[in-house]
Amino acid sequence: MQIAVNNVETRFDAEQVFLNEIDSNNTPKNIKEVCEGTRIEETSISGNCPGLILNNYKRLPQNPRCFACRTLRDRLFTKAARQRTAANKKYKSQIPLKRLKNKCNLLQKKTKKLRSIVKTIKDKYTQISDKSFQRRIQSLDESERLVVTTFFEMAKKSNSKGRRYKLEWIYECLLIRFKSSSLYEMLRKRKILPLPTKSTLDKYIRRLNSSAYGFQPVLFECMKKRGENMPLSDRRGELVIDEMQLASGVSFNTNTKDFIGLVNLCDHTPDNLKNTVRDHALVFQFVPFKGGKSQALACFISKNAVTSQILQKLILECIILLSNAGFHVDAVTSDGAQWNRAVWKIFGIDEKKLSCPHPCDEKKSYG
Repeated sequence: MQIAVNNVETRFDAEQVFLNEIDSNNTPKNIKEVCEGTRIEETSISGNCPGLILNNYKRLPQNPRCFACRTLRDRLFTKAARQRTAANKKYKSQIPLKRLKNKCNLLQKKTKKLRSIVKTIKDKYTQISDKSFQRRIQSLDESERLVVTTFFEMAKKSNSKGRRYKLEWIYECLLIRFKSSSLYEMLRKRKILPLPTKSTLDKYIRRLNSSAYGFQPVLFECMKKRGENMPLSDRRGELVIDEMQLASGVSFNTNTKDFIGLVNLCDHTPDNLKNTVRDHALVFQFVPFKGGKSQALACFISKNAVTSQILQKLILECIILLSNAGFHVDAVTSDGAQWNRAVWKIFGIDEKKLSCPHPCDEKKSYG
């Protein structure tokens, strides 16, 4: 006998159906109990649950269930156990990860602190070594000190790239290169002197000023630093002025984005000569009385010879700049060209009077 059970959700509903069936029919003896279901809130009864339990048990359990509900209950318990196991594994894996993160943070803080201590110690001993080093090289000449200091500065760099050179050393390198480019390359490749490459020199030259003409302030600053360790006798000399004719021509400099070959007298360029092709060059040079090193000071380019009025202003400006740098001009030398003789007349110099008051010191005179 089979009893159809529909819409049974709880044990009470199943019992009511069972009692109704007993009242209406002759209930067989093998029907013992109503199925208890899974007793799990998510799914309390299986969809295949018959509702009643036949006498298939040797001993009736405390909570009788049909086969479908027993199977569903086992599956639900297995699923819940798997979820608990997965959650425990995830929790246990997060604990060591968190510990490792905390440990890494502590090690990073400790490493940062140790690095700052090491840097402080290095800076302290570097200052001490620099002071003792400077004391030991005081007996050397200025040029020798410059070479030795540059050597030690380069030794601090582990890589040849990223080196920085002093401006005084760059000028010395330029002088060596102008004397002989092959000698310069030989000294650089064999590392006899710490010389920069040709491209590095070009970068420094472009950085000094976009124009190669006129009185460069950087040059006089370098001369001032150089003259601080020179005796007065080595800082006295004459200003030599010379003018030469050049071939006319204009070119375009791609680095400075400017035309080369036009008249350039800096602030003294007449309006009628602006954007005019040059054909003459005027050079200023300081030659000391003692010692064989002369220093080129400036170069100007013009159309024809520079007029006497402009030349007079350039001479005064050059003498004042040299005086501010600590160098003294006792004489001005030039050839006997017509425009130069005109400048002499402006300064009041003739065959009888060979000197005039110094622009920086009226008590002195130059000629």
